[in-house]
Amino acid sequence: MADKSSSQNQAKAPIRRKAPAAKRAVKKPVSGKSSAESNGKATSASRENLAQRIVTTIDNMIASGELRPGQRIVETELAERLEVSRLPVREALRILAGDGVVEIVPNRGALVREFQPFQLSDMLKVLIGHMCMALDELKGRPEAQRRLLEQSERIESARVAGDAVGAFSELITFHELAIGASANSFLQQIAGKAHMGNYKGQALNTFPHDLLLEASRCFYPAAKALRKDKVSDAKKLLNKSLENFLLAFNERQIEDVMSSRPPVGRL
Repeated sequence: MADKSSSQNQAKAPIRRKAPAAKRAVKKPVSGKSSAESNGKATSASRENLAQRIVTTIDNMIASGELRPGQRIVETELAERLEVSRLPVREALRILAGDGVVEIVPNRGALVREFQPFQLSDMLKVLIGHMCMALDELKGRPEAQRRLLEQSERIESARVAGDAVGAFSELITFHELAIGASANSFLQQIAGKAHMGNYKGQALNTFPHDLLLEASRCFYPAAKALRKDKVSDAKKLLNKSLENFLLAFNERQIEDVMSSRPPVGRL
């Protein structure tokens, strides 16, 4: 009987069922983008950043004279030096070619672009134009005006001392400060593509020093006018520097043409 009762109790005992396994939460990709797409975009952005850093490196090599106008830029050598693959180097050269700093020549590769004197004088027009637009943004901004006045004092000190290289180099720095102080992001972007280091290097090697000193003549009085919030007067003085330079440049060009002509024989 005991065995029968025991077996009946066992029969009536509730059957314990295993709880269903919890479903694993599946993480949904952010904004509906797959991880592969996100990784691809991150890789692309990283490659673009690397190419831009190489652009800056090449710019500095040109500005310092390590790369000369007309010199070939060898992709493999640059890639080895920077310890990168050729792909970002090729992308950097493509960017520089688009900005007019290098030229891609069939069967020769990338060459540092060599500017003619008239192209360099045109670039000075652009540079002065940039600065005049930047000054419009600096009215009523005493701290930015003070920094530009200090920079103009460096230009003037070099000019008075007859240091054309120093004066023109400080002039390029003045341009960078003026553009950087402006609130015009489009102007900053455009000026950034001008690659002023390359322009400075070729201008210093092309223009006679007296022309460079002439180009820097009116920067100090222009900055003094800006410090008094007389933006219009400051812009006129910067344009006066440009006019002085172009007048001297054109006269020099005429002299060079006349001196290159063969002597006229007597009839």
